[in-house]
Amino acid sequence: MNLILKKSQLYYLALVIVAIIIPIIHYPRIYGVDAFGLIWMSNALRNGVLFSENTWLIHPASYFGYYPFSHVPIGIPIFLALLISLLNIFSFGITEAILAFNILLIIIIYKSSRNLGNRLFEEEWSRFVFVAAILL
Repeated sequence: MNLILKKSQLYYLALVIVAIIIPIIHYPRIYGVDAFGLIWMSNALRNGVLFSENTWLIHPASYFGYYPFSHVPIGIPIFLALLISLLNIFSFGITEAILAFNILLIIIIYKSSRNLGNRLFEEEWSRFVFVAAILL
């Protein structure tokens, strides 16, 4: 089976690999106040805060942050809590779950920006610059 890549596909592959390597370089350290807030929220969710009387899930729109009393979309900490629980089975910790979440987000952002670039631009290099500007 021959794998034939065009030159532009090779550039996109290199761009995604660079975007994935950047979080791996900073792997053992977690930066930013938002990350610690999300870790705290995901640990609280794992401890059952959704089923108590002080729940963050007020309205279905609060999954996406579109409810007035939800300052953070609750869907991100729920997904991170799920990733932490799944990776705890394989003896991985919180930092590995955040790294896996970052890689998953990089792939989603790449795919959506590539689709948007295909709709907006006709030249391949314009699409590539657009995807690189969004991804990096």
